[in-house]
Amino acid sequence: MKEKPEKEEKSSKYREFFQTERGKAVLFFAFYVIFFIVIAILFRTSRPDSHLKTEKEQLLNEVNYQYKLDLLENENYHYKYLITIGTNISLYEGDHLKNQEMFQMIGKDASKRYFREGSLFVEEVNGQWIQTENPYQLKEFYDVEKIKTLLEKATFVSKTEYQNGKNELKFSLTTEEIKNIFKENFIGNSSENEIIVRLDENKNIVGLLYNIENYYLQKEKVDTDVHIEITYTNFGKIKEIEGP
Repeated sequence: MKEKPEKEEKSSKYREFFQTERGKAVLFFAFYVIFFIVIAILFRTSRPDSHLKTEKEQLLNEVNYQYKLDLLENENYHYKYLITIGTNISLYEGDHLKNQEMFQMIGKDASKRYFREGSLFVEEVNGQWIQTENPYQLKEFYDVEKIKTLLEKATFVSKTEYQNGKNELKFSLTTEEIKNIFKENFIGNSSENEIIVRLDENKNIVGLLYNIENYYLQKEKVDTDVHIEITYTNFGKIKEIEGP
């Protein structure tokens, strides 16, 4: 029966303590500690960028469904690869059907005709077909599987919509990321490179533009403008490629 009076006695001592100057100071300090904790929590949750990461992740998830690689993966199309390295411009144009290509390379001083089957390349020389090396410059950037990986690893930057229903998606990719995707041995860095994806009204990829000066500088040690412009047409219309 002594427990209740003891509790009342402790309660009375607490009341007396908090009525003293020291007790009031303790209460004042405790109030401000709680006040600032609440303010800090509210400020953090109400900041404009507090949901930035989540919103960016959602946007990236949406973008993944804003372009389609199906037509490229079907491996039946006509293509143009326009490569600009400084003042040197080369055009590769031809038909692609599964593991075969018939194409022409037009450079500053020459025009050459090639046929590819798998990894085998042959060049037409004076009416004869002679085995040769892969003539494509920066060849990794045309491979559909590499394109797919580059876009998966790239950071989405912006989207441009046109009245005809066509769109452009802009992505950024570091030199280090490109180097790792291609499994190359030079020393990469965080310098940015740009990929512009061109879509038709059905969100199919019909073109790409690579601006890769920083990648080229780090790999080749040459500081110059480097662009690769790719255009795809005639999807599904290549019936046959006649080899030599």
